[in-house]
Amino acid sequence: MRFEDSREFAASLDQADPLARYREQFNFPLFRDGRAPVYLVGNSLGLQPKLAAQYVEEELGKWKDHAVGGFFHPDRPWLTCARSCTAG
Repeated sequence: MRFEDSREFAASLDQADPLARYREQFNFPLFRDGRAPVYLVGNSLGLQPKLAAQYVEEELGKWKDHAVGGFFHPDRPWLTCARSCTAG
């Protein structure tokens, strides 16, 4: 592929991007005028997935309803998560 310095070439790369379908799964901050910024930050948490708040609420609910039992709850048990985070 030969690089071209043009808007059309950039648009063609966007069209061919196999990851483009995931874009809608993230929250993009907006400028005050409503425009979306170009997000090029590489050393951060990145953009927030739209499902993040839902998952956090689910875990908080599990904590509320099951207390320590959340470590063994069949849906995303904390024990499995804790083990995978500390393995190695």
